[in-house]
Amino acid sequence: MSSSDFGSQPFYISRRRFEELVAEALQQRPRDAQLHGARIHYLQRLARKSEARARLRKARELGVDSAELRRLARRLGGE
Repeated sequence: MSSSDFGSQPFYISRRRFEELVAEALQQRPRDAQLHGARIHYLQRLARKSEARARLRKARELGVDSAELRRLARRLGGE
């Protein structure tokens, strides 16, 4: 497979690895709204809503805000 073929191939990682990667990225960039949003959206999709709400509260405690986080909050029940 050449490097030009890589972009057309599906890329899969385990749930555990995804969570590890996001956690590591958030350690380096704790106020990154996109990273928080990705984590919260992921948890929501897995029906882990209480954990998603807790992560949303944590993001807010850090002063993180974005339109995406506000949208996710509405979907999680008005957090």
